[in-house]
Amino acid sequence: MTTSPASSNSPADQQPSQPVYAESELYDSPAELAKWPELAPLLKSWHTEVWEKDHKESSGCWYYDQEAIRLQERHKVAVFVAAAAGTTAVVLAILQLPFGKVETNSLLNLEVICLIAAAITVLLGAIHSLDHRWREHRFKAEQYRKLKFRFLHDAARWLAASEEERAEHLSKYISGIHGANRDVIKEWIHWKKEILPVLETPEAKLDANLAGELVDYFRQKRLVPQRRYFHDRGHQLHRTESIVRYVGPGLFFASVICALTHAAIHIMGKSHATAVAEKTSHELGKEAAKIGGEISSDASTKAKQPDDKKDPDWAIVLALGAAIIPVFAAGIRTIRGAFEFGRNSLRFESMAHHLELLLDELDKAKSPEAKLAILRRGEHAMEGEHRAWMRLMMEAEWFG
Repeated sequence: MTTSPASSNSPADQQPSQPVYAESELYDSPAELAKWPELAPLLKSWHTEVWEKDHKESSGCWYYDQEAIRLQERHKVAVFVAAAAGTTAVVLAILQLPFGKVETNSLLNLEVICLIAAAITVLLGAIHSLDHRWREHRFKAEQYRKLKFRFLHDAARWLAASEEERAEHLSKYISGIHGANRDVIKEWIHWKKEILPVLETPEAKLDANLAGELVDYFRQKRLVPQRRYFHDRGHQLHRTESIVRYVGPGLFFASVICALTHAAIHIMGKSHATAVAEKTSHELGKEAAKIGGEISSDASTKAKQPDDKKDPDWAIVLALGAAIIPVFAAGIRTIRGAFEFGRNSLRFESMAHHLELLLDELDKAKSPEAKLAILRRGEHAMEGEHRAWMRLMMEAEWFG
C-alpha cells in the first residue's frame, strides 16, 4: 500500500515530537499546567531548571532514572547467571564421583565451563559495580522526586519569591544530588547527612484555591501513583516469596530423606547379607555331617562372611541426591538473599496501606493546614521507606 505525498504533510506529522523525558512522572505537560493554574508558575520553574537546564545525556533526572532501570536489569541477570553457573558446577563435580573415566572427562569439561561463566559474571559485576551503581542512580532519581514535592509543599512562599530565587533554590539542591557518591549515600541512610531541604511546616499561609490545587496535584502525581507502585510491587514480590521461601527448607528435608533412605538400605542390605552367609555356613556344615566329612576352615570362614557387593544403582542415586539437593537449595538461597523478596514485599505492602489511609484522611481534612500536615506525613513516610530500602539492599547478599 502506497502513501500519497500529501499525507506526509498532515498536521499530525508536522507537530513537534515530545522530548524523551516527557515520559517521566515528574514532567508536566502543557495540559497539566493548564489544569493547575495556581501551581503553574512553580511547575514552569521546575521545568526550566530540571528539564531545560539540567537534562543531559549523562546526567539529570531522566538519565538517573533510566540508567537505574538498565543497571538493575543487568544486576538481576548477573545474579541469576552467577548463581546458576556456580550451582551447576558443584553439581557436576559431585556427579563425577560414581562414573568412569569417559563420563568423568565429559562432566569435568562442563564443570570448567560453568566455573568460567560464574567467574566471568562475578568479575564483570565487580568491575562495573552493578550492585552499587544501580542503587546510586535510583537514589539520585528519587531525590529529584522528593525535591519537587518539597518545593511545591511550600507553594505560598515560592509563589511570592522571584523567578531567580526559585531557580537558585532548585539549582543548589540539584547540584547536591549530582555530587552524591557512595559515601554521601551511606551517611544519608544513617541520618547523618541531608541532601534536600528539611520538610517543615510552611510559614506562608495557603489560600483555599491554592490549597485545593496543591492537594489535588499531590494526590494525582504523588500519593496515588506511589500507592499503586507499592501495592503492585509488594504483591509481585509476595507471590515470588511465597514460592521460594519454601523451596530451601523443602530441598533440605528432601536431602535428609535421601540420606536416611540410603543409610537404611545400606544397613538392611548388610543385615540381609550376614543372614544369608550364616545360613549358607549352617547348610554346608549339615551337608558335611551327612557325608561324614568336615568342612574346611577356609570354606567355613568364607561362607560366614557377608557378600560385599556394591550398592545397587538406586542406592547410589539416593546418595547423590543427598549431596546434590542442598547445592540447589544454596543456589536458590543466594538468589533470594540478593533480592530480599520477603522483606521488601512486607515493606511495600505496608507502605501501600499507609498511603491508602493518608488518602482517606486527606478526603476528610477540612483546613489547608490539616491537609498540608497529611502531605508532610506522606513525604516523611516515603523518605523513611526509601532509607530502609537502601539500607536493606546495601546489606543484601551479593558478590559484585
